[in-house]
Amino acid sequence: SIGGYLLTRTAAANPERFTHLLLLDPVIMSPERYAAIGELREGLSASDHPVSRRRNQWRDADEMFERFRDREPFNTWRSEVLRDYCEYALRPHSEEEWQQLACDPINEAAIYMHQRGNDVLYEQLPNLQLPVTLLRAPPGDESAGHNFANSPTWPKLGAVLPNCRETLLENHNHFIPMQDPDLVARQIEEIAEAGA
Repeated sequence: SIGGYLLTRTAAANPERFTHLLLLDPVIMSPERYAAIGELREGLSASDHPVSRRRNQWRDADEMFERFRDREPFNTWRSEVLRDYCEYALRPHSEEEWQQLACDPINEAAIYMHQRGNDVLYEQLPNLQLPVTLLRAPPGDESAGHNFANSPTWPKLGAVLPNCRETLLENHNHFIPMQDPDLVARQIEEIAEAGA
């Protein structure tokens, strides 16, 4: 996700510190989408983003798990992964026995809202010579509205990276590690063995 974007920027700036990148549906969008988002978000604040209105108080992890287990996109996650998310995403709240998300929704929304300048990455991509393994989900229909399960990854990203092995995962969404942790573990293992 956005970690893939940050990792790519870091590797482009410090290639000597990396031997291989594994990018899982990174939030590296098309230049056109960055431009459109910049125009759309002009004059808006984090509280205008739908993520800021995410429910932020739960009795416990069990209540959170039961609420999410049948809802998209959480219903596509492996059950034990969703359980771990619910167990470790919460922290005690100051009021009575309620718990809240450790990553406050308004802070998460602010991250999404303040993406200005991220398109500078396109100047760096052709210089990223190290091997890259890119796993991405199919793009969603942007006209259908905001959906975090849709892949934000620029479909041409693999072609722009000089040394990229790209795999399109037709039956996955943006949450590849949550859906198929075994696939991700195998990819890491293959990369480690090839570099050994």
